[in-house]
Amino acid sequence: MELFISHIVLRVAWSATYTYILLLFAAAAFVAFVCRPKGRGEAVKRLFAGELLPVDGSHEVVSEPSISVRCLEGGKVLFERLGVDGLTSSGAVSLAVTFVGKDVEIVERVMPGYPSDIPMAGASFVIDMTGHEWRHIRWSNEDNGLWCAFTLHVRPGIHFDVTLKR
Repeated sequence: MELFISHIVLRVAWSATYTYILLLFAAAAFVAFVCRPKGRGEAVKRLFAGELLPVDGSHEVVSEPSISVRCLEGGKVLFERLGVDGLTSSGAVSLAVTFVGKDVEIVERVMPGYPSDIPMAGASFVIDMTGHEWRHIRWSNEDNGLWCAFTLHVRPGIHFDVTLKR
């Protein structure tokens, strides 16, 4: 009889230990599932040609390279790139914009133009950011090493300037 009781106690103890081990593994699997990194989504690349800004009352040639950012209605954002070295009326500024989730990488390409042509203040771009949300933006120019990074809350009326660094 003692053997039978000890066998039952041992079986219950083994069964409880086995149950706790299974619960521990289930909890670990649940935590791993909840804590896994979210997918950033697919990358979408778009190209934009800039509209050159003439030197007039509202725009002037500035020596310090900068970007003026203005949020418009409908999730659109106006970027004005100012202080582009040697930009003239025969030149061009274009952007290659890559959207990956909330991250936006902007790579700038500049063709300055003929030095004898009319100087330009910069270039403007209207980019559709769709939705009132936060975006992490990195702007770079691989030709001259200028770059900047900032966070933008896309909401109408927001306006600020960013200086490009080397």
